[in-house]
Amino acid sequence: MQFFAKFDQAGEYTDLFPYDTTISQARAELLQQEGFELISEETWDKLVGNYDGQRYVKDMQTGRFVPQPEYVPPFQDAKNEKLEAIREWTENRITGGFTYNGVAYDSDLDTQITMQGIALNVHTDEFATRFPEGCPVRGYNQGSDVKTIHYLDADGVLGFCAALSLHIGQCKQEGWDLQSRVYNANTREELDRIILTE
Repeated sequence: MQFFAKFDQAGEYTDLFPYDTTISQARAELLQQEGFELISEETWDKLVGNYDGQRYVKDMQTGRFVPQPEYVPPFQDAKNEKLEAIREWTENRITGGFTYNGVAYDSDLDTQITMQGIALNVHTDEFATRFPEGCPVRGYNQGSDVKTIHYLDADGVLGFCAALSLHIGQCKQEGWDLQSRVYNANTREELDRIILTE
């Protein structure tokens, strides 16, 4: 079986249909005048990825069918992709936990809001009444993978929030530095050298 195919400037087919008995000779000649060309079933298989698992395109200079080149996004698209990765990386760093007095605590948004709210009340009678032993906060002791409860008095809660704020600020600063490097990158090599650590 043969097919009529039309190709764009990049060599990708834009329209394709079988050349069978429903197409008259006059219609076939008209299609060829409109830029369609006859291709074999093997070529069709190449175009759709059924030949050897990869898609093929027409080399518009040689007329041969070659494996489709790997898509390389425009440089600005690559920059935008890197900036989005940095945004996610920064967010994950912020919410991925921090250490205060040797204990690893959560730093997700709920923890941030809860602890900042408690910090506003540490010098009230309600705090003393509600948390006579200190505010219970779960965290991992150094070297442990099991959360335990730590009781933070008023100074402990304020210290926790201060350490949390410093952690958030440091993560943001690291993200800003990485963003600046992306904005200033002029080549893909410079962009590829911007590595996001675990």
